[in-house]
Amino acid sequence: MSRRLAFLALFAALIAAPALADYVTPGTGVQWTLDDLVAASGGAVTGSEGQYTVHASVTVSLTDRLELQHSQTLVFADTSGEVQLDIHGSLIGRQARLTSATAQPGDWYGVRFRDTDAGTVLDLEGCTLEYGRYGVDVVYADIRLVGCRIRHTLEKAVDLTGSGGEVV
Repeated sequence: MSRRLAFLALFAALIAAPALADYVTPGTGVQWTLDDLVAASGGAVTGSEGQYTVHASVTVSLTDRLELQHSQTLVFADTSGEVQLDIHGSLIGRQARLTSATAQPGDWYGVRFRDTDAGTVLDLEGCTLEYGRYGVDVVYADIRLVGCRIRHTLEKAVDLTGSGGEVV
């Protein structure tokens, strides 16, 4: 009987344990860096000094902005194809790399960008996005992708719906 109770107690504890939650920036007009996300995200993003691991989806809220700096790497650890960068505010990136932990197409969702306000921006230059379901998934927004390498996607490299901009 004690084994059964121990098993039930362990099972209940595992079910009650919180899963690593997605992180949503507060929408207070803040410019975020990856180090800021590490400090604030409760483990959704970990790492330092240019090497970061994304464990859960990150949403950049309206009025907030995420800047990816030169030579930073984001590795998406979850390979379910669901973890993503969901941009409702702005994403600016220069020479950054967004990839997966296992280098399999479809490991992470990709970058989702929705035109949620006149001030929102998606501006990536010289970035590499690889092994996502999508590289960049954009709805009703103008974007700027200059000199980016989008490769090894499962579905689409760039999906533009009602969108335009500069893609060269």
